[in-house]
Amino acid sequence: MAAGRGRDQMMFRRKTAGTRAGFSPPSNMATIKHNFTIVAPREQVFQAVSTLDGLNGWWTTGTTGNPNRGGKLRFEFDNGCYNLMQVTDVRRNKFAAWKCRESSFPSGREWIGTVVTFRLSKDGERNTQVEFEHGGWRKASDFYGRCNFHWGRFMVSLKLLCETSRGEPYVVGSETDPGIPKMEMARAGGAMRTA
Repeated sequence: MAAGRGRDQMMFRRKTAGTRAGFSPPSNMATIKHNFTIVAPREQVFQAVSTLDGLNGWWTTGTTGNPNRGGKLRFEFDNGCYNLMQVTDVRRNKFAAWKCRESSFPSGREWIGTVVTFRLSKDGERNTQVEFEHGGWRKASDFYGRCNFHWGRFMVSLKLLCETSRGEPYVVGSETDPGIPKMEMARAGGAMRTA
């Protein structure tokens, strides 16, 4: 009986560890999820989601900042649109988490306070299972739906970068990039921030 209780306590700790560390959203908030396999070692996938070179290779070529815990990453697009994320957790080859602190997109206030996470696990000898989440949305709005669509596109770009060395990031200054609707960026106003 004691052995079973210990196992149950271990499972509870594992399931609630993210909540205590502050990067799992409350269950009543909307969360974008994309789970998929990348045919590449976990170390390679981790580099793609936790270094400036990696992030520039699959999300936006306008990525700058400090990718270490406590650092801030700025993901810039065109027309002055950007998201500023604070790196809240990094666990080598296993996990990365960011919290949105600022956004200049017209609907960007919906991002502020949300959390982006990447959980990586081995799937066989050479594959990596990716569990991506963008959680903490107050509601599943139209903007949430657009972001879900674009996150799917960028998860394919991450997969391509890791499997072929050629991602399809948003290219800052490109007039033909389909990554972010031009209409959304053209309406961009001043940045919104959190405390």
